[in-house]
Amino acid sequence: MTQTVFPEIQAAAEALESRISQTEAEIAQMKESMKAKKDLVRAWRKALTAVNPKRAPARKGAAAA
Repeated sequence: MTQTVFPEIQAAAEALESRISQTEAEIAQMKESMKAKKDLVRAWRKALTAVNPKRAPARKGAAAA
């Protein structure tokens, strides 16, 4: 048994498929952007550590002595 597809339904389905593929492309672009920003933050942290190295935290016992 085959069903007939109304032209309106077919046009709506094609429009949805087009929008879905466009949204998937936007998501991929956002993921790339987020990765680049994470890499940039990692580089900034590395540069800050090089300029201003963290000192070892004081021990609790050392403060009382």
